[in-house]
Amino acid sequence: MGIFRPYPRTRHSGDLGLEEFTAGTTVLILGGGTGGVVAANELRKKLGLEHRVVLVDRESSHVFRPSLLWLQVGLRKPDSIVWHLGGLESKGIKDCVRPIPSLVCRVAA
Repeated sequence: MGIFRPYPRTRHSGDLGLEEFTAGTTVLILGGGTGGVVAANELRKKLGLEHRVVLVDRESSHVFRPSLLWLQVGLRKPDSIVWHLGGLESKGIKDCVRPIPSLVCRVAA
């Protein structure tokens, strides 16, 4: 029996379709949670330096919530479950801290 996929695959796994980006494209990622940080890191690795990767979040740091349980029982320190988004700059990812709804309104206007 095969794996159920509700939508047909249009690309091979791992193919991000990056050939469609034109030179100097800016990729804007909304949300600096786990998914946003992983997406920003993967895109930065795969896109050339002529492209910009910008991660936008309303906070300057992200708390990895699944680890709050370990913090409560003393198996983690607070610093070990917080990711400071400013550290992404060293990887070539611009971080932008501002409320997302106001940014979306400004981009659309």
